[in-house]
Amino acid sequence: MRQNKKNLLFFFLLLLSLNFCRLYMLERKLDEEDAEFLSLVRYIITKEEKKMYLEMPKSDRTNFKEEFWKERDTDPDTELNEFKTEYLDRINEANRLFTAGKPGWLTDRGRTLILLGPPVHKSFYPMGDIASGLARPTEIWHYPAVPVIFIDYGGIGDYEYYFLSLGHQQEVYENFLEAKKLPSEKKKGTFDYTIVLSPKDDQNVILIEVEKGYLWMREEEEKMVTTLDVELEVYSMDNKKIWEHKEEYTVTLSKKELDQTLLSTHTIEIGIDLSPGTYTILSRIKNLTDDIKRSKTKIIKIE
Repeated sequence: MRQNKKNLLFFFLLLLSLNFCRLYMLERKLDEEDAEFLSLVRYIITKEEKKMYLEMPKSDRTNFKEEFWKERDTDPDTELNEFKTEYLDRINEANRLFTAGKPGWLTDRGRTLILLGPPVHKSFYPMGDIASGLARPTEIWHYPAVPVIFIDYGGIGDYEYYFLSLGHQQEVYENFLEAKKLPSEKKKGTFDYTIVLSPKDDQNVILIEVEKGYLWMREEEEKMVTTLDVELEVYSMDNKKIWEHKEEYTVTLSKKELDQTLLSTHTIEIGIDLSPGTYTILSRIKNLTDDIKRSKTKIIKIE
């Protein structure tokens, strides 16, 4: 029995290897025009689309290209394909900003700009900061969902990804995957929340306000209930984690309340003790009823 399993595994791996080699050879045989398209859309084409593109006759590829961009058009009612225009504009901007030894759009910063767009804030350490543990030039791009960190390991202007942890790496790649999805596949109607820092009774309080109307809830004893798993991490401007908080919060509403408060919010208060300064707070809130998670990054200042 064990030998049979080994044989099946070997056969499966052999098929995968042969299929990879076959697709690799098909890609190498593409003419310049078809190869250029495949290179251009490398960040957003799916594995299934790429396989289909490589296996189809050349005469079908023109129609494939048209449908490829059409499926990603965020506003089909207009003549302009806004997605395609924005995608190509971001490639040009990445080339303008990050070309150093190789085209800017093929760098890690270029890929991030193309998929996620410009960040809401950037932190620059062009000479590094040994006192803060940043021995090489570093950039931190702050997005609403997650910070993305780049380090110039060689000191030649080629900034590469740096991840705080495996969890941080997973969150960055999850955002890349979400950005690649077709408009019809993107999550809609999931809950949202705001997060602010506010003074209260001589201390600072983090206030989280969650939109109740979009929370998926379960029925329990004539009431609607869900649990929010809240994780908070605070980083200093030199990227050191100096505070964290993790706790589950129950949200309970009567069915009548849920109908009447569709646009209202549920507030969570969390006290925090930090010295004056500027910090980055990373928040992750998961609605445990349907396992939907939202993340946000925010710059906070404590006077």
